[in-house]
Amino acid sequence: MSTQKLFCILTGMVSISIMADPPLYGQWKYIPEVSDEFSSQTLDTTKWQDYHPHWPGRPPGVFKSQNVSIRNNQLILAVKDESTSEQKVISTSVIRARNKIKYGYFEIKAKANRSRASSAFFLYNWAPNATYEIDIVEIGGASDGKERNHHSNAHIYYGDPNLENNNNRISDSQTYVNDTPLADNYHLYAVDWDDKEIRWYFDNQLIRRKKNIHWHTPMQINIDTETFPSWLGMPRAENLPAEFIVEYIRVWQRTDISYQP
Repeated sequence: MSTQKLFCILTGMVSISIMADPPLYGQWKYIPEVSDEFSSQTLDTTKWQDYHPHWPGRPPGVFKSQNVSIRNNQLILAVKDESTSEQKVISTSVIRARNKIKYGYFEIKAKANRSRASSAFFLYNWAPNATYEIDIVEIGGASDGKERNHHSNAHIYYGDPNLENNNNRISDSQTYVNDTPLADNYHLYAVDWDDKEIRWYFDNQLIRRKKNIHWHTPMQINIDTETFPSWLGMPRAENLPAEFIVEYIRVWQRTDISYQP
């Protein structure tokens, strides 16, 4: 039993804040190879890349490794305005797991950045004949009318990944609207992905479930900030710099079931 849960029982309090364990159903094994408490002084580069080898960033955004840091046992993913009089440039940030994993429960505790750049947590696999993606959460912390939106999605792009477009995409998106802006506080964002179903969680509450028909390939964990001018709006200079702050990422897999290929 976690310290948080024991405290709540002893005091008679009901908590929906920190869940230090995976869902109560099933038996679980912690996967340290793709989990991190960010307790070291620098990013653990045996687990994470601070760049994306296939994707430099969505213009005018560009991933920069120097925007990734560890501070006070938290991962900091910064967004900065590096525009000049001649060019609009928004530097963004990403960490990407070195190891792929197939199925499990994936959770972060995080505070979205308060800008029009995204704060995102997702699973992704780049393959020669297709790309697969499960968006656990995407947030526009200062995007007009979207500050409270928890956006989730499941994508497949068939064919050459370099030719991704809406003509070769299968996509199923959904938006959960929170009571308050997501950049105001830390929240828990999670997904339970297995061979039969994908279940999305927000602050320990199940907010979405989807039958898993297509997503049966090992994927890499990504946490990033990006620009989406046509969706979240062009980042405003007055909101930058901004920081997506992640307290931890924790991953478990079920031991009481056999995941099917």
